[in-house]
Amino acid sequence: MVDGKVGAPPACEVARKVSSRRSAFWAALALLLGLIGSSHAAPFDDLFTDEKNWTEVPPSPPNPVSNPDLVNFYVSPASSFRFSVDAKSITLGKDGVVHYTLVGVSD
Repeated sequence: MVDGKVGAPPACEVARKVSSRRSAFWAALALLLGLIGSSHAAPFDDLFTDEKNWTEVPPSPPNPVSNPDLVNFYVSPASSFRFSVDAKSITLGKDGVVHYTLVGVSD
């Protein structure tokens, strides 16, 4: 009710409600992301301990690259090279390491 008349609330009241809802949303999102990030901190640290006896299996030499098997990918507008990966060369070793052949061609 504005000046004794029934009608829509003033625009400033609507703007305040929308603004406070947005602020509450962003605060809740920041809190949620903070909780998620802190719960995963310990396992991430465990990845870098020296207690594991892991060794990389020596890679075998790559096969000759065939042009039709190359998959191009974009790197940066600042690069003067075009990059590709030989799709047939992508393998997963017994040690869990991914091996692939990267081809870089100067423009």
